[in-house]
Amino acid sequence: MSILQIPVSLKGANGILKPSATRIINRDLSNANLLISQLDKLRNTTDFTPSFSGEGNDKYAAQKIIDGLYERIVNPWKIYQAGTSLCGPAVFFYCLAKDCPALYVKSAIELYLYGETKINNLHIKPSVGCKKALLSTEMASVDWITLASLTDSSNSIYNYDSSEDQFSGITLPGRLESWFKLAGYKHVNKHTNLFFDKNVDDLLKAQQAFKAGKNVCLFISAKMENVPVTISLIPNHWVVMSRSLRVGDPRSISFSIKADDIKDEEFDLEVFTWGREAFNMNPMKLSLYEFSDYYFGYVVAS
Repeated sequence: MSILQIPVSLKGANGILKPSATRIINRDLSNANLLISQLDKLRNTTDFTPSFSGEGNDKYAAQKIIDGLYERIVNPWKIYQAGTSLCGPAVFFYCLAKDCPALYVKSAIELYLYGETKINNLHIKPSVGCKKALLSTEMASVDWITLASLTDSSNSIYNYDSSEDQFSGITLPGRLESWFKLAGYKHVNKHTNLFFDKNVDDLLKAQQAFKAGKNVCLFISAKMENVPVTISLIPNHWVVMSRSLRVGDPRSISFSIKADDIKDEEFDLEVFTWGREAFNMNPMKLSLYEFSDYYFGYVVAS
């Protein structure tokens, strides 16, 4: 399928790319840059006809993809789902771009050019409608190609072919867990609820996983950002921890690991979400106990 020349140094013993150690951005981006430069050369050929055509097949549309890839391998948090419900694919590709930027670039380019890719055992092949969809001005082409493709390919009943579709883009915890496992992450575990919120003790376990160098994807209700009262809500958003939890006044990363000791303390929790690396998930200054009404667990991958 692919005419990209994958560098030998990118291949594992079985010829398949593997994610590297988690939470460490690979600053040696030479292989990722090489793949992007190959796309740059291809776009100037006379028979350049990429599979994704929502923004056209010309070299100017390709330039948007190229610019987006260069930006995201340096700053993976630039991945942005805008107003869509593609937060699940966003956290998956954020982790992949951070852990193995060349593999992220390879998958994005293959989707753009050929309409399908494989990330180890994760086969992504979006529908024709997804590939031809016109994008909103808020969402970058490269993000639609990767995020929408992953969701559309995973949906067996509904196609995801519009950024306005909020239902088909929803990612349940089991699906996110499956994506990580199929992509080659060796240690993946799901600690989530769908209908009952989790407690402070569970959040502290997520914090411990983060401190151990793992990708920690939190399952929350986005309503916590602007609702100052504690009511149980349905989880509808994925974020990735990007900083250690800070508790108390003044805020500190050193605090009791006993939930009862700190449950009434205010906190700061910075995460990757909506195209930002350190978005504070507690603008309403809730206590940890109050926050737990909006918190439904986590998926960890390393």
